[in-house]
Amino acid sequence: MQGDRNYIRERLAALDMVSGEQAADLLGISSADVELLVEARLCLALKNGITHDWRLPRWQFEQPLWSLMPQILAKLETSRWGALAWLETPLGGLGGVSPRTAVERGQGARVLQMAIPLLVKIRSRTA
Repeated sequence: MQGDRNYIRERLAALDMVSGEQAADLLGISSADVELLVEARLCLALKNGITHDWRLPRWQFEQPLWSLMPQILAKLETSRWGALAWLETPLGGLGGVSPRTAVERGQGARVLQMAIPLLVKIRSRTA
C-alpha cells in the first residue's frame, strides 16, 4: 500500500506532468476549457488527492497522440490511472513498446485495435 502511494506521489510530480493551467497554455485554450475536456474524458488527467488539482501528462498534447486520445480513452473503459498504466506499459503486440510510443511512431491504428482485446483479457481474469 505504501509503495502504491509512493508511486502515485512520484508519478504526479514527474516532469512530464503539467497542471491544468499549463495544459491550457499548451493548447491555447482557457483553464475552464481544459476542465471540460477532463470531465468529458477527452484527455487524460489525474487528480492529486492532496491538492485536489489535476495533473495531466504533457505528452498527450502532441500529435499524433492528441488526435487519438479521446478514442483511446473511450475504448479502454478503465480508470484514469488504468489508462495511464496501459499507455505507458510496453506490450508484446506492439513490438515491446508502449502504446504511447507506438502512436508516436505512427502505429495509432494498431494501438486502437489493441485497446479492446487487452481490456477483455483483463476482465476475463477477474471474473
